[in-house]
Amino acid sequence: MQLAQFQIESTGTSQSPTNYLHRRTRAHSDEATRTGLETLLLGLQLRGWLSDWDREFLDCLSFDNSITFLVHGNTYLHPDGVTLFPLEILQSGPEVGGDAFFTQRHRSVDVEGVRAKAIQSARIGEIKGEPLILGMVGVDSTAHRAQHESRFADLILMCRRAMQTTQTPVASIQARLSKSHPAVVLNRCSGRILAVNKRAEKLLECDAASIVDREYSEFKSRLEPYMAGRSLRLENISNEGSHLTVVSLVSTPAKVPLPDDPARGMLRSMQNRATCIEASARNLQNIMVRVPGETTSELLRIVAEEAEELRAQVKRLDLLLAPGAVQSIQTDPPVELRKAVTAVSARRQTGRIQTFVSEVDTAQLPENALFYLCEAILDAHLANRCQQADTEIRLRRPLGDNGLEISVRTGGLCSASVSQINRDRLAYAVSLAERLGGMITSNADRSENMIETHVTIPT
Repeated sequence: MQLAQFQIESTGTSQSPTNYLHRRTRAHSDEATRTGLETLLLGLQLRGWLSDWDREFLDCLSFDNSITFLVHGNTYLHPDGVTLFPLEILQSGPEVGGDAFFTQRHRSVDVEGVRAKAIQSARIGEIKGEPLILGMVGVDSTAHRAQHESRFADLILMCRRAMQTTQTPVASIQARLSKSHPAVVLNRCSGRILAVNKRAEKLLECDAASIVDREYSEFKSRLEPYMAGRSLRLENISNEGSHLTVVSLVSTPAKVPLPDDPARGMLRSMQNRATCIEASARNLQNIMVRVPGETTSELLRIVAEEAEELRAQVKRLDLLLAPGAVQSIQTDPPVELRKAVTAVSARRQTGRIQTFVSEVDTAQLPENALFYLCEAILDAHLANRCQQADTEIRLRRPLGDNGLEISVRTGGLCSASVSQINRDRLAYAVSLAERLGGMITSNADRSENMIETHVTIPT
């Protein structure tokens, strides 16, 4: 639609939306307008498009006999499908940058003759490197020009402050929405959905436009058929006037089945190794006495390896029973993880193991604690010796935390593999993580062809 076809009318309060919070009227407070602007800009940065609420809100910001417009780069975001004036007019103004406010006169010709329009515009920020411009276009009236320009300047200052305020929560929310589980962003002030990730769209078999602006209670009721084995996790994100919650649908952490005493599995292992050492030593003694010159290298190798493993088991048990008594040293997490992968791969040879390490800092931890923790989890996952198994290990720093997060996922398991998981080793990992002040979850008690274990420990 061209300007000649577009009739500018007053947006009186009777046309303000009644089903949305933060609508602006002549008596509307600046606080409510600021909150509304932050909501609009948060949604725009997270989604890349305006919702129905956003458009209603922008319309309510209009002055008498004027229309609010919003331009991103070279595209009209609002009004939708309407060309108020050629965007080339703005190129000499706010697209250049800076903090200035621009008032330009534009004349158009239609069936009623020549019309003079006043275009007020200003740059309020950037999204993905492109300028975001807010403006008003209306009848060029000298009677109200000074008043409109003053009000427009106040509005732009509020928009720029709102844009700055939303930068931090946008980055934090985008990181949460990029995770692998369905999630939405809830505006706690209005109780409505502000943004939704692709996982949620796929789960509910609908697009984001049919979820955004809906009441949270409506969204929650749509999730009910998918709640088996899952729960809702709520993370509040508050930043000045913005009160947001990221609601994620996550698998319910399964309580890892443990033996009555987590140390009993280790004690059994120590007993078995001591028995092996004793038997090898006796056989070696008999050979040396009865058959002089008989080669004894294999028995000597067994004795040495089992003795070394027995010493390691004692260290593992020491960490489990009294972690505070073990000397803490500066630990390099990627190095400890690679040591664990090498150790487990050498004795199990099951499928492929891939490691993905994000930038993490060194950590002050009890000596060998991280190595034994990673080793125990891998031992538990790969106990089934399924040759098709494919294991991924991710080491990273938790969002907004200085600790460590370890995620191990083993897929491609045969149907009977899950029942063959080494629960003694998993029990040791759980107990050690708890001794280090961390937390571990796993789906090891479910009959699935993929095992997942997640650990977070403070540093």
